[in-house]
Amino acid sequence: MTVIMSPVERLRQKLGIRDHLTKCALSEFVCTAFLMFVGFSINAQKVIARTPSYDMLGGNFAWGLALFFSVQMGFGIWSFRRSSKSFGVFHVLLLWHYWFGQGYTAAQFLGSFLGAAMAFTVYYDGINAMDGGIRMVYGVNATAGIFSTYPKDFMSVQGAIIDQISCTAVMVVCVLGRAQ
Repeated sequence: MTVIMSPVERLRQKLGIRDHLTKCALSEFVCTAFLMFVGFSINAQKVIARTPSYDMLGGNFAWGLALFFSVQMGFGIWSFRRSSKSFGVFHVLLLWHYWFGQGYTAAQFLGSFLGAAMAFTVYYDGINAMDGGIRMVYGVNATAGIFSTYPKDFMSVQGAIIDQISCTAVMVVCVLGRAQ
């Protein structure tokens, strides 16, 4: 019996990636780049608009949606991901083979840089208009908060460490819950 394939199916057969690790790493790269682009774009909008720190609900909700959509984008290829911090958890739980972990780490690293570069490119003019081309970590015209987190003055080092560990734990539990 002859199977008739559409042109799209024939193209998929010819150009499709067959190696599972390559598929997973490419998916991780794209999903991480998407997450970082959307997240950093949210941060850039808040920083450029000088949104008060007490008005964070919209940004936090948007980051949650970005995480949700990035997990859903790659879920058909591989079940869980989203943070280089979670790599250790998945490796300890024996949910990843060693080479998968290395491929994922490289893909996340490169995807994060691509997402950050895309967000910086999109908001370059706005960032320059805000800080006059002088990048600062702290102060009225600080723009470093677009791409990373910095503790407030009242936060101790131990509190910041506990904050990062607990937030990562919550994220890992949520992603593992979706994966299982």
